[in-house]
Amino acid sequence: MNADLCELLANDGFLCCYLTDAAGSPVDKISCGEQGNREDISVQLPDGEHTLQKVTIRNQGYVFVTLTTSTTVQGQMISDSVEVLVECDSPCP
Repeated sequence: MNADLCELLANDGFLCCYLTDAAGSPVDKISCGEQGNREDISVQLPDGEHTLQKVTIRNQGYVFVTLTTSTTVQGQMISDSVEVLVECDSPCP
C-alpha cells in the first residue's frame, strides 16, 4: 500500500470500495469466464498417472473507489485478472 494512503487513513481518512458495472451501478459479482481452449496435461500422482486439464479463467469487472479526507476523491477502476487452474475433467480418485 502507498505510504501516503496509509497516512491519510491513519489521520481519519475513509476508503470505500464496491463492485460496479461499466455505468457505475453497484453489482454483487464480477464477470468470470473461461478463456481460450482447455489443455490436457499428464500428472503423476501417488496412485498413478492422471490426465488433468489446464484452464484459463478471466475475472473482469469494475471497482468504484471513494477516498474521503478533508476532501473527497472518487474514481472507477477496471479490475481484470487471469488465473490458470488445473482441474479434474472427471472425478478425482
